[in-house]
Amino acid sequence: MTYKIFNFQFSIFNSQKGQTVILISFFILMIILLVTLSAAAIMAMEIRMSGEIANSIPAFYGADAGAERCLYQARMGVAGDPCFEISTSITSTLSNGATFTATRTAANEIDSNGKFFVTSRSIQLWWP
Repeated sequence: MTYKIFNFQFSIFNSQKGQTVILISFFILMIILLVTLSAAAIMAMEIRMSGEIANSIPAFYGADAGAERCLYQARMGVAGDPCFEISTSITSTLSNGATFTATRTAANEIDSNGKFFVTSRSIQLWWP
């Protein structure tokens, strides 16, 4: 008894219909690839944005701390404090690594910028 294991006939490649099927399946696979790559690019952008949101909170609180410190110095009215006079600023680094720069821009106005890694947030504070 003899068995023919590889007894295939590849007549599909010899007809026009088979070539059309291969071409259509190639285009379908390319469309699937494009959709998959687009979804991967969108997810990578979302991951990057969530990292920016995580860095935004310490940057905001750094700006808030700078504004509060400058407001305290402006209200106390001690000569020699950085925020006692207009157009003076203070810069400091917090324990979490966030930095701030607070500037007294007018008699009753303070601009404060907080930065954490590459993310920065700003606060403008004014009082009557």
